Amino acid sequence: MLDELVEYAEGYFRHEEEYMCAIGFAGYRAHCQRHRGFEERLAQVRWQHDKGLRGNLPEKLLSFLSDWLVRHIMTEDMNYRAHGGDRGE
Repeated sequence: MLDELVEYAEGYFRHEEEYMCAIGFAGYRAHCQRHRGFEERLAQVRWQHDKGLRGNLPEKLLSFLSDWLVRHIMTEDMNYRAHGGDRGE
């Protein structure tokens, strides 16, 4: 599950970043940095899980993803859409 999430995030983020760049979104660099932070956090979770250091992984992962959904997708992604980037994605 983590591997699929990592692959999906990487592909989606690259697509979104290309689009933000194409529309000239002023917050492009900061938004990309947030994506890198998400990817780093997922890498940490996966490493901890692989080493057996992550108890209750489903609950912790759900909490992390819920926070990301609310904070990033529902708030920060709306900034570039307000810039003229709403393609219905």
